[in-house]
Amino acid sequence: MRKLGAYAILGSALLLLSFAGARSIEAGAVSQLRQVVNAQVVKGKALVLRETKDGEGRVVRRAWVIEQGSQDQLHGKCTEYFEDGRVKRESWYCTGKQHGPLVEYDLYGGVVVRSEWVDDVLHGLKESIHSGGQMFFRQSFRAGLKDGPFEMWHENGQLRGRGAYSKDKQTGRWETWFDTGAKQSEGEFNDGKKLKGWTEYSSEGKIVSVLAEDEK
Repeated sequence: MRKLGAYAILGSALLLLSFAGARSIEAGAVSQLRQVVNAQVVKGKALVLRETKDGEGRVVRRAWVIEQGSQDQLHGKCTEYFEDGRVKRESWYCTGKQHGPLVEYDLYGGVVVRSEWVDDVLHGLKESIHSGGQMFFRQSFRAGLKDGPFEMWHENGQLRGRGAYSKDKQTGRWETWFDTGAKQSEGEFNDGKKLKGWTEYSSEGKIVSVLAEDEK
């Protein structure tokens, strides 16, 4: 088993990766981490690369861990694999907690989810992608809660919905569209509830309903 470099150097590299975001995983961030590792220990404990295999001997996970007997702590990059050896998921950890970018892939190597984590909690941008490569949704998180802009798309690329959240509740102006581009609904939210005047349309553009009073 291989050992990594000094804790201070590795920690700096991991922090840099966390701020770089999910898109940098496939770029220079990984190679930079590899360049700074050397055969040393983390606080007196070995940092080693562990392989987990299934019953048929196929590698299903490779992960850097702080060696602590039967209670190893994930620390660094963790890669999980499909049965055919293709990468299924890449994530980053710091002393046992998910910390940094996470990327999930489909069987064909396409990215299906990108997200950012801090101390085991979603914090930052999360993106989900349709199987054809078109964006499905993009959502900001803060301390595990939806907080900030939200956008969603139909598989044909047409914008499906747009608005914002505050502490996991819809807020402000929201709009939705049919896959043809025709407006489907629009109006205001407050504390997760629709306000008076919320309007819904048919696919032909006719008004179907208008909310007469605020939702209770």
